[in-house]
Amino acid sequence: MEDISVLICDDSALMRNLISRIVDGAEGMKIVGKAMNGRFLIEKIPQLKPDVIVLDIEMPEMNGIEFLKYRKEHNIDIPVIILSSIAEKGAAVTMECLELGASDFITKPNGSVSADINSVADNLIGLISSYGGQYARRKGRAVQSSDFFSKSLSERSFERKLRTTMGAEAANKIIDSERERRASSISRPSVTESSRFSFSQSAQKTAANRSDCDWNFYGRTKRASRSFPCD
Repeated sequence: MEDISVLICDDSALMRNLISRIVDGAEGMKIVGKAMNGRFLIEKIPQLKPDVIVLDIEMPEMNGIEFLKYRKEHNIDIPVIILSSIAEKGAAVTMECLELGASDFITKPNGSVSADINSVADNLIGLISSYGGQYARRKGRAVQSSDFFSKSLSERSFERKLRTTMGAEAANKIIDSERERRASSISRPSVTESSRFSFSQSAQKTAANRSDCDWNFYGRTKRASRSFPCD
């Protein structure tokens, strides 16, 4: 399988690095390049041939709106996801971006609050897998399925809950053990995509022993006995 290729355009080095960590931390997608404004982005597109672009709006020299106008004039069909602090639902600038052909938008995380960053990360991965995946498949490239990314996002959320409930060290031992188990089983033809993501029964029991609510992970429900923050 090939990775969905992502090109970032943001004038903030901090945001470029944050987006890179989010994307590179998600299986099935990768960063192929970064640009600090629309002009650099235009130069990089023919070289890198991305499946999707993550675009800021406020940038020097050529901002996001100006790039979208260029994209429309030159019939560039690569999907664009707006990631900007001023891109909010109902805002005039957001509507203009969508009218110019942007596929969707996400508001940048507010400060360093982990809950905001996690929410933005999950939304970004979901949109990249959707729009970037569709584009890559139209171009005849073999990328992971939508179901794969949906299960991957569920797993990311579950792992965060484990770390919150059990503490990072204990949770990471379970998570690392499960990743090793899956890695060793990938070579077996009988392993399905669904079972590839499912936590083993022993890991589920270990996690369940730390909680007091029902949780369901990929179709398997357990009753737990200690404190666990239910949604």
